[in-house]
Amino acid sequence: NLPAIALDPDGASLEFGGVGNGKLNVYAGLTHSGIYVPTGSFFTMGASNATLFVQGAAKNGANSGAAVGGARNVGSGTITVNAGVFSVYGANESAAIGVGLVNGETPPDVGPITINGGTVTAHSSSWASGIGGGVAYNTRGADMTSFTMNGGSLAVNGVQAVAIGGATGGRTSSGCRGGILRRFKMTGGTISARTSRNTTDLPSNFACAVIGGGPSRNEDCAVGGGAELIEITG
Repeated sequence: NLPAIALDPDGASLEFGGVGNGKLNVYAGLTHSGIYVPTGSFFTMGASNATLFVQGAAKNGANSGAAVGGARNVGSGTITVNAGVFSVYGANESAAIGVGLVNGETPPDVGPITINGGTVTAHSSSWASGIGGGVAYNTRGADMTSFTMNGGSLAVNGVQAVAIGGATGGRTSSGCRGGILRRFKMTGGTISARTSRNTTDLPSNFACAVIGGGPSRNEDCAVGGGAELIEITG
């Protein structure tokens, strides 16, 4: 149950570059990430004419991770898209780009994600953000450090979660708030974002933004996630 591609957290860097017309399909390990980019590592998609397709884990398990980013209870590093077609599909309560599901006492952070160009698709399948965090079981949702959009196009969706931002908080206590989006900045490009539901097993007061802080699965949660700074210019 290993990731298809893994970066070391101690400053490892990987870039898909060049100008070729190829396509690379990456499929996650049974219960892990497709491209494992943990906190402290760096991943860049910069192949201007190429396509990179990444599919999340086939099953929910001990290391369930984002299709691209951190695994279960592991934060994500710095992820940048400069060019090319980057299509990412999360699965099993984990984000497409960001972090996987969380059940530890201290949720990890979603690291900085920047899109400077290219065509990006980031879709989750259940209880997770397209870009952001996977669901939390017994704790608060993971916070997202920053998201920056400078160019290109992005189509993104969350399911019982924000499309971009903090993760959905857990069910077990009123302290299980949603994750916070620390900073959202858009200077160019286009974003098509939506959130949807595929279950009716939700608190009566469940409400979810498209971009921002995550909701909570606990009906008595007094503190929801929020967005600290949203900046749109250009």
